[in-house]
Amino acid sequence: MLPPHMKKAADLVTSREATTEGFIAQARDKVRLASVYIKDARRLEKDLEPLSTPQEALKPKAIRQALLAAVGISVKALAHLTSDDQDKILGEVLAEIQHQAGGDWKEELVLRFALTRGDSLGGSSRNLAGARAKDLFAQAVADSLSSQGVKPEVIPSAGGQRKTQKLSWGDRIMVFDGKPRIVGKNIDVILLEDDHETPTGDLLEKKTAYVACGEIKGGIDPAGADEHWKTANSALQRVRASFGGSPPALFFAAAAIVDSMSHEIVSQLRDNRLANAANLTKPDQVAGLANWVVSL
Repeated sequence: MLPPHMKKAADLVTSREATTEGFIAQARDKVRLASVYIKDARRLEKDLEPLSTPQEALKPKAIRQALLAAVGISVKALAHLTSDDQDKILGEVLAEIQHQAGGDWKEELVLRFALTRGDSLGGSSRNLAGARAKDLFAQAVADSLSSQGVKPEVIPSAGGQRKTQKLSWGDRIMVFDGKPRIVGKNIDVILLEDDHETPTGDLLEKKTAYVACGEIKGGIDPAGADEHWKTANSALQRVRASFGGSPPALFFAAAAIVDSMSHEIVSQLRDNRLANAANLTKPDQVAGLANWVVSL
């Protein structure tokens, strides 16, 4: 059954105007995030100035992390490499860079550093889009509750990104990015019945406490919309499989929804695989989804 805020599949599709505005916001985020990386690249360039050979660059500890990034070693990869492993990689790759670039090896290192950090920029931008999407939904739920005279408790997540971790009111608690063992994977949004005695971590392992689960995708690029839907659909299917014949109510919301997706989503709404869905760029749909969650 279709929710009240939509009448047909086309109602879910992201408009060209919303896509354009989303790309503008995304570009602004990347400009802001990239400024830190640009400063780091300029700092590396300055640190390399007095050095005569790449081998000399191995000595200063201050630029070691930057050099590792320049030769393509990610921060996550470092956890699997000893200091000796890192020295060997740096020594061999720096020698190869000097062989290829000759006297321009310093510029080559700075450019390679910038390329590696560019990959990191993409990930940071996607994480920010996801965090904002969940915050948008959390705020919509809080607004819906406020309209009923209920003030929810908002618990922010630790760390630098502005992101809601939990939202609680009455006998309900909403958990963002929970990873219950009973499902085995991350779930973007989990609504639980709260008895005010059981710790949240224990509630996540109690099937009878589950009221609803949802996937929320904040990316605006239409080119990645189908892939986001496949990822979310797989996550929701895992929930169904974990709960057998009586899963909690399931919902999906995204900023980028294309025509092909919209028909699949509506099909799942009509056969009750999905209980609700919304386009995050459409305030009336976000409000409708939030009102529905609050009513559960």
